[in-house]
Amino acid sequence: MSGTLYVLCITAADTKGKKVPVDIYISSYDNTLKLIDVIYGDAARTGFMKLVQKGVVRRI
Repeated sequence: MSGTLYVLCITAADTKGKKVPVDIYISSYDNTLKLIDVIYGDAARTGFMKLVQKGVVRRI
């Protein structure tokens, strides 16, 4: 099965106003969108940012 994976990267704020990165992973297959995962925090974003730096993912 193949499809498209989308990542929505946003910045949220915690209750004290500290900014927190949040990445929402959604797949698209057979005209259906499905929530795959939600990660938050700088440490969790590290793997995704490595893919961005290598050019594996692209902005749309």
